[in-house]
Amino acid sequence: MSQQSPDPKEMARNLRKPEGDFGKKVGEFMNKGNANTYAKMKKHLALQKQPVLLEIGFGNGVTSKEIMQQSKYSGLDYSADMVQQAEILCAEEIKNHGAKLFCGDIHQMPFEDHSFDVIFTINTIYFWDKPEVAISELRRVLKENGKLFIGMRTKEDMDALSNITQNGFTIRPLAEVENLLRKGGFTNIQYTVYADPVVQRPDGKVIQLHSVIFEVG
Repeated sequence: MSQQSPDPKEMARNLRKPEGDFGKKVGEFMNKGNANTYAKMKKHLALQKQPVLLEIGFGNGVTSKEIMQQSKYSGLDYSADMVQQAEILCAEEIKNHGAKLFCGDIHQMPFEDHSFDVIFTINTIYFWDKPEVAISELRRVLKENGKLFIGMRTKEDMDALSNITQNGFTIRPLAEVENLLRKGGFTNIQYTVYADPVVQRPDGKVIQLHSVIFEVG
């Protein structure tokens, strides 16, 4: 990112749907911001036997390379620009491991019913305009005994990042997310909260963030 702080509204728009040159920079920023959550997510996934796997919101794909190599990977991202960049940055995984990348919306996914053993997503839930529809779609494309993993931050974390998250984010407490999942037909729901290293906001304020991993059967 440049030394000058970006406009918070522009930053928020590109966190939702990265576009253009600034969107590419935001993609790199997200790689750093999501690194701790990805590390925790990989431990929860514990990939074995090359599961048929879907990631929603893969960005530029850099953080997903290892997962692409350990699964029959499909990725869905809302941003055509990110899909295009990921196709370049993950060319080896596409060629040698059969990774497939799609541009699309979680509210209407281009996949057949019961397609995936595992579905995961990190820090996209804030942008689900119709969460009930999104969860219904997740349930539709997940196999009967499949696993769903949702990575996110706590409401308190997102409130601490309000210089960005007050623009276009819908912040949900963990209890609300659990309730949405239950209403969507999921019954085996648990989550783990991990403390991440402290970070410093652009205004100098030091804050403690957390990685939350929902594991849903």
